[in-house]
Amino acid sequence: MATTHEGLKKPQIYWAATCVFAVIAVCVIDGIITNIALPTIQSYFGVSQQESIWVVNAYNIVLISTLFTFSSLADRYGFKRLLRVGLIVFGVGAFGSLMSQSLSMLIMCRIVQGFGAALIMALTGGLIRNIYPKERVAMGIAFNGMVIGACALIAPSLGAFIIKIADWHWIYGFSIPIIALGLFLSRFLPRLPRHDNSIDYKSAILNAVTFGSLVAGLDIIYSNPLWGSLLLIISITSVVTLYRHALSQEHPMVPVDLLKIVPFRDAALVSTFAFLSATASMVSVPFYFEHILHYNTETVGLIYSSWPVAGVIMGPVSAKLSERFSAGLLSGIGSLILMCGITTLTYLPTDSSKLVFALAMFVGGLGFGLLQTPNGKTLLLSAPHNRASAAGGMQATSRILGQCLGGALVATSFSINSQQGAHYGLIVSIITAFIAVLINLYRILSKQDRQVM
Repeated sequence: MATTHEGLKKPQIYWAATCVFAVIAVCVIDGIITNIALPTIQSYFGVSQQESIWVVNAYNIVLISTLFTFSSLADRYGFKRLLRVGLIVFGVGAFGSLMSQSLSMLIMCRIVQGFGAALIMALTGGLIRNIYPKERVAMGIAFNGMVIGACALIAPSLGAFIIKIADWHWIYGFSIPIIALGLFLSRFLPRLPRHDNSIDYKSAILNAVTFGSLVAGLDIIYSNPLWGSLLLIISITSVVTLYRHALSQEHPMVPVDLLKIVPFRDAALVSTFAFLSATASMVSVPFYFEHILHYNTETVGLIYSSWPVAGVIMGPVSAKLSERFSAGLLSGIGSLILMCGITTLTYLPTDSSKLVFALAMFVGGLGFGLLQTPNGKTLLLSAPHNRASAAGGMQATSRILGQCLGGALVATSFSINSQQGAHYGLIVSIITAFIAVLINLYRILSKQDRQVM
């Protein structure tokens, strides 16, 4: 069951791809269901909006702090073994979340889930690179995008349905059968050559301090300026030290060497800002619809679903277009459409019909779906093949970094004004989508990403 850059053969490729679909699905559904449930969790525990967002932020901080470490371990211990460990850890955390009777216990269990999700997400990019032949990697990314879109489509309605018929704790029970399926199908994953690399503990610690301090600092900078500023200073100091340390290594755990590849760097930046924009809107929308527009949870779930519907539609279209047009052009158009959709959603009159709000979400989802495949293709294929796990780690890290920063900035928005926090969060989403547009404009003008088309 060994593989090379030529990918797996039939029928193994189908089962291996299904395994990746399953493990991605469990993470996607879990994250979206939690976003939908945040207002309910806030009311259940009687806490503020800012405190409830830590159910998301704690999970994301663990993700961003450990992704590079876990992606570097893949070369040493094997993708298959680490994926199985990640699924088991995620399952343990999900069971704990299901049984949580306090906000602190729920946050602790979400931290455990974060470790499991980090193991899973750190490996999926490298697995995609090795499961599919090189000429089919873009289609593999598109398939994964369709799975993500389908799961994102199901998740809001599933979450609303569970909350309506049962206690909200049961939103964490769905993952158990999917985890079991992933463990069974993991036998079909490719066996990749292992490298007896030493574990870079210094980079692992500095990486955790850098991203953990950054997200936590942004979260509390308004409510506690002294500690927030201190955490941001620690983050800046750590990232400078980490960068200098990585420059002295041939294959650093944090792949700063890959950032010298301009198409790779630009794709990572676009991914970060696109996911920041999407997350800021996705976290803000439930609070905006429930607390400002006074929609019930079922209605919020239905409107929320219009975004992933658009993603499912756009996924295969984006894959085909990425074979003909540059990543900068497609991602630029996608970022612009994303910005227009969120801007429309933010400034619609509050008495607009639910259908109009859903259409605005749909437009945002179209833009987000359009940019993902070409940008992900560039991120994975612009790196050397022997750095596939590092490229996959960077792909996951740029995505999770955007999600972490999006969640933290929304929490800060609620600290500034608890009544208008959701509106401010949507403004953050608009600004960061515009930054993604500017980066893509640079890619188009420089013409440097055409080498990986």
